[in-house]
Amino acid sequence: MALSGGVDSSVAAVLLLKKGYDVFPVFLKCWSEESAGLKGIADCPWKEDQESAIAVCKKLGIQEQFQTWNFEPEFFESVVEYFISEHKTGRTPNPDVICNQTIKFGLFFERALKEGADFVATGHYAKIKSGKKGYQLLKAECESKNDQTYFLYRITQEQLSRTLFPIGEFKSKDKVRALAKKRGLPSAEKKSTRGICFVGKKNQKELLFSFITPRAGSIVTKEGELVGRHQGVEFYTLGQRRGIGLFGGKSPLFVAEKDLEKNVLVVAPERELWEKEVLVSDLHWISSVSPKLPFKCSAFIRHPQPETTPCILKKEENNTFKVIFKKPQWAPTKGQSVVFYQKEVVAGGAVIT
Repeated sequence: MALSGGVDSSVAAVLLLKKGYDVFPVFLKCWSEESAGLKGIADCPWKEDQESAIAVCKKLGIQEQFQTWNFEPEFFESVVEYFISEHKTGRTPNPDVICNQTIKFGLFFERALKEGADFVATGHYAKIKSGKKGYQLLKAECESKNDQTYFLYRITQEQLSRTLFPIGEFKSKDKVRALAKKRGLPSAEKKSTRGICFVGKKNQKELLFSFITPRAGSIVTKEGELVGRHQGVEFYTLGQRRGIGLFGGKSPLFVAEKDLEKNVLVVAPERELWEKEVLVSDLHWISSVSPKLPFKCSAFIRHPQPETTPCILKKEENNTFKVIFKKPQWAPTKGQSVVFYQKEVVAGGAVIT
């Protein structure tokens, strides 16, 4: 059991014990100031989280099985370096997708099975269904903002066959907290994490500054009017409005284009950032079988979104792929994922190029 010390994985452990599973809780240490020698930038309270996980184990009577597995070097190489390199190329990374793929359902999953686990369990809001066609990843019962299947779309059949998502049946996170309070778990009131999994929101730019040299440039409208100055296009993302260094203006302007070569940000009103089509690459299908194209489905292009949008995935010339949405989508962003659904079933996904 991947036990983070938060309320979700704590309640997941409760449910597994109730069903008679022999639960071995493991705390994953992936990031600290020592990870990259970046004192004051690492915004991951791992010691506090570890203490919370231990307190939960004591409450549940499984403290003797508790372990901490350190994946800091591997996490830095697979997640942090990816995060930096994506920014350097002008894309917007999706580190939670990569963390699930390489750490939680990569290194952690593989080590757990080697050490004799029958199953690996996490506190993700998702469900799994097995049938004649193999294993399916399903949306959780909760509201879209808490459903985490968007970040799990790169999971495989083998991983699904040995994975448990105990809290996927809960109708809301409030009900998860209610059960935690009922059981007297010390994590019942623990706040959910927000922002990037290893650095948080407030220190993201500081982390990037440690690896990418700032370079001042112009912010212009599509008509070429100079409206501000920026610190380097690598530090901004499409659709961003706050913190981009505009001089002012009568109406809100958002980042609409990034010219990496010229180091220019192009801004535009909201109405100009809606798109009906995106090109994608690096497709992954959970069933391991590619569907027949064109493929009709619905999709999320970021998380959270209130609901999926109907779309069609088509193969273009030169072995490229295009997603055409029924309704325009706000600021589709290079590097982010399009995740495909057929009703509650997660079919797979791709990366916006």
